[in-house]
Amino acid sequence: MAACTQQAEIKPAQAVYDTLLEKLPFEELTLLDTAQTALLLELDEGMLGDTAAGLDASRYTPEAVIVINTKNQADLDAITQALKAYKGRLLEEYRGYRPDEMFKIEDAKVFTKGFQAVFVISKDASLAEQALKDIQK
Repeated sequence: MAACTQQAEIKPAQAVYDTLLEKLPFEELTLLDTAQTALLLELDEGMLGDTAAGLDASRYTPEAVIVINTKNQADLDAITQALKAYKGRLLEEYRGYRPDEMFKIEDAKVFTKGFQAVFVISKDASLAEQALKDIQK
């Protein structure tokens, strides 16, 4: 019963994604479909449920928003680890490429609520965290 309640509390991935884009300044983000998101995070597409994701496809900035709703705790744990691993890869990529963008990656966090994981890389991590709290009320 708790799992059903937990699942019901989360908002649709696209609604969270769209609201974050409205509330935060981002460079132009290119939308990713579920298959592209799974590939980016090196995950089995089947564990991704409702997904909305976008990133700067030019790679000029590391800015990104990734929202994934899943079905169970095991998948959420795997997704959370994959998002943290993606952050680690970005840190390595941008260290020599665009060191002035490193703060965005370093300050980025993975947020979870229920069976939803949200990863935001933006110019202002504290603003991103507050926006997400407002969305998830």
